[in-house]
Amino acid sequence: MSGPHDVLTYDTDNAKLVTPSASTAGQSRTTRRQNCVQVPWPVFLPPMQDSDSRFSSEQRENYNKMPGGRQGTRCLPLVRKWLLQSWKVLFVLLPAVALVLLYNGYIVQQSETHLPQPLVPVHSDQGQNDFQADNSSQNAGINSTKSLSRFIVYSCNKITVCGGWADRQKGIVVTYLIALMMNRKFRIDMPRPCDLQFFLVPNEVDWLMRPGETKGHSIKEIEAIDGHGLNFVDKLLKKGDLSIPEMDADYVVITANMDSVNELKKHPLAKTVPLLSNETSVPEIYRKSLGKLFTLSSGLRKTLDVAMESRSPDTKLVCAQVRMGGAGKDYNDSESFNSMANVENLMDFLSRYNDSTKYRMYFSSDSQKVRTDID
Repeated sequence: MSGPHDVLTYDTDNAKLVTPSASTAGQSRTTRRQNCVQVPWPVFLPPMQDSDSRFSSEQRENYNKMPGGRQGTRCLPLVRKWLLQSWKVLFVLLPAVALVLLYNGYIVQQSETHLPQPLVPVHSDQGQNDFQADNSSQNAGINSTKSLSRFIVYSCNKITVCGGWADRQKGIVVTYLIALMMNRKFRIDMPRPCDLQFFLVPNEVDWLMRPGETKGHSIKEIEAIDGHGLNFVDKLLKKGDLSIPEMDADYVVITANMDSVNELKKHPLAKTVPLLSNETSVPEIYRKSLGKLFTLSSGLRKTLDVAMESRSPDTKLVCAQVRMGGAGKDYNDSESFNSMANVENLMDFLSRYNDSTKYRMYFSSDSQKVRTDID
């Protein structure tokens, strides 16, 4: 005995009830499979009334017995059938992808949580509070800052390799001097691994990046690290006005670690920058540049003042810096520099100064474990 679906079905494509016709019955299954595939398709229709004379009483009875809200059929193209079936795969795949992304975010958050913490609690707006007025003396004697419409940005963010603090100071000073030579404003973007303005804030030069500052402006990025940095400076200094294509943007963002102050001093534009006068030595240029750019944040200044006040004039200060480096440490460094065996040797050396009546000790490291062991 034939089932209800063989006697009467709801044609969802045409939105009507149908009975097998001669043409449909005569159509081969092969032809239908080539064009489409019949799949169950739920439709929710009210029961058929006895007064409906379009169908026989047997057809009406079989139709009303169909479960699931009158299960009809629909002829779908093969691609659409595949899409209907693929939701099962997506149902499993999407949660898995979401879990991976959440796990990666957790790892990054944990890594940042275990970074060596600053000496004093700081707030993200501290740098802004410490420096409110817009600096107008960046290019004193050359042009007013208000006339400057373009920027040189020293960048060291989480997706670039910047080197250690010495490399970063080289990059900051050289890009600052280039900004002076090109009569541009200077900015610093260094949010990682510790936001620079937590500890150092603008002194004479307003280098703070404002949120959304670059929106609507042209931007070019330059990576001037190691050999790439030397090639960049060499190409730049061949132009009398430093106007190479890479510098043609409202914001030129440079990641650099090259020590090219001597080369900059030889360029004709150096005469327009008092810092680059021939009478000034390279160490003095670094000292004056960093002094113009930075001063201690209020929090760090308070900590330093407390330390200096508590220091007896009869004690000596003993300092040590240990850079461990290496991937997987608190910082993702490009190479390793020390081992724990070396740290133990350092601790043995420092033990001879373990007399607080004669010595005060200052220690810094990129490894929280080393800092803890020394304490």
